[in-house]
Order: sequence, then C-alpha cells, then structure tokens
Amino acid sequence: MRNNPNREKILSALAKATVVSGEEISTLLGVTRAAVWKQITSLRAEGYVIPGDPRSGYRLLSDGERCYEVSLLRAFAGEGRRVVYFPSTCSTNTD
Repeated sequence: MRNNPNREKILSALAKATVVSGEEISTLLGVTRAAVWKQITSLRAEGYVIPGDPRSGYRLLSDGERCYEVSLLRAFAGEGRRVVYFPSTCSTNTD
C-alpha cells in the first residue's frame, strides 16, 4: 500500500490540519467515506496514531516509532528547508 496515492493525500491532509472529517477526505480523494475508513485503518496498522471522532473527524497524533515523511514535513515546516524522503535507500550519497 506504500505506492497508493490516496494514502499520501490522506497523510498530507492530516498533517496540514488539526482535524479533518471523513467527508472532507472523501471529497478530496473522490471516494466514499467507507474507502477513507479503510485507508485510515491501514495507516493505523502501519503505526500511525489516528484517532477518529464521529462528530469532528480524524487527527494525526503520532507517526508511531518510525520516521515518516509527514513527520519530517511537520518538523521542518516553515524553516525554508527542502525535505527529500525515501522510505529506504541503498545510499544517501547516490540519492
């Protein structure tokens, strides 16, 4: 599920907002709220801590114990730095 564009769009939406409703995400992706729920469930299985409230929506509390692109983007937001993220690499010098 790593190359799923919807996954990245959901993570981006969660990173940019305090709370995002399932309806907002479904509109953004052009999918049903059930499909959003499945994606959120998958992200939770990867280690993301994403609580959801039926009245307000989803929020990203933590990336778990792994380093993810969204956490790097949050950490360096507004610092004028360019973040390049690779889930894995043989050599950072080559990349």
